[in-house]
Amino acid sequence: MGRSSSEIGATVSEGDAQFRARRAVEVVYHSYLTGLILTTVSRRSGADAAAFVFRTFRRQHLEKFLASLAKLGLSTLPHAVACAPYHDLSNRLGGVRVEYMCESDRKAWVRYLPPRWIYEGAAVTRPQGRRVGEQALCYVRASPFAAG
Repeated sequence: MGRSSSEIGATVSEGDAQFRARRAVEVVYHSYLTGLILTTVSRRSGADAAAFVFRTFRRQHLEKFLASLAKLGLSTLPHAVACAPYHDLSNRLGGVRVEYMCESDRKAWVRYLPPRWIYEGAAVTRPQGRRVGEQALCYVRASPFAAG
């Protein structure tokens, strides 16, 4: 039936420990990826680092993007309107603070809040337009800026 207060306390502690463990793994992976990118920039070139980042995230994009739009109920919306909340959610799940605003059916803005990535003022984004078939939505400019 019911649980004792000691059992409830144990569950909270176990949940807290799991959260801390997952957060630690997140920090390790983020640090590792950041190190790989910076090493590639310093020992190879910015172009090689950009290609590495593109390949890393492109694979995930091809596997998950369209299916995720459908699961989230966004696939019937205009492309720009569908992509903005998708990016908001996917970035938030990854620990990146973002905001979005839909200006029209053809234009939406995604704002990456500082601090972003390894220092304030850096942002990386990949346009989704070609994937969803909207040739007019080919380039996206991400411009992080400090609030206030």
